[in-house]
Amino acid sequence: SAKQTASRTLSSAPRFFQAEDGIRDRSPSRGLGDVYKRQSLINAKSFEDVIEFGKQLGKLLIITRGEKGSIAIKNKEIVECQSKPNLKIMDLTGAGDLFAAGFLHGFINNFSIKDSLEKGTDMSSKIIQKIGARLN
Repeated sequence: SAKQTASRTLSSAPRFFQAEDGIRDRSPSRGLGDVYKRQSLINAKSFEDVIEFGKQLGKLLIITRGEKGSIAIKNKEIVECQSKPNLKIMDLTGAGDLFAAGFLHGFINNFSIKDSLEKGTDMSSKIIQKIGARLN
């Protein structure tokens, strides 16, 4: 059934985190349309601690780091993506949502993790150069 397919898809979906002020969970709490959880996840002393945590998690972990780019961790594999240079940043509204949308577009269409990170970066780079959270 569609409900079983959706449930199976959500259980294997990547987890999204932002790392600007500590690691905060940005994954949907119950489904794609749900309000994001904004809670401190771990008390890491360094980004290396975060990477070690990600390796032990056993799931696909996506961490956005603002101007430092993004990183994906799954088991022992680490994939990094640089942010776009020379952007005229006007508003950060929607940046995380569009990053997640771009990444998930790649993920469900069997892009590589690197290509999915780049798709997310492309989408978030477009929205931060506009006022508001609409691309049109």
